[in-house]
Amino acid sequence: MEITPNLDSFSKVYNSGKNYLVYTRLAADLDTTVSLMLKLTEAKKKIVLCWRVSQVEIPKVAIQL
Repeated sequence: MEITPNLDSFSKVYNSGKNYLVYTRLAADLDTTVSLMLKLTEAKKKIVLCWRVSQVEIPKVAIQL
């Protein structure tokens, strides 16, 4: 993981008593219910996706081929 700025640049600013932003780039979760369905079913055309969500339960997904 690459952290920006590098340690030398950060140390100079930090030691002078100023605030300095430190950041990195991370890959986010790119899978959605629909994208997973397409991957699992190999993007077949006749697919039915049933998705139920309630406040007390974990989302339930059913894929019918």
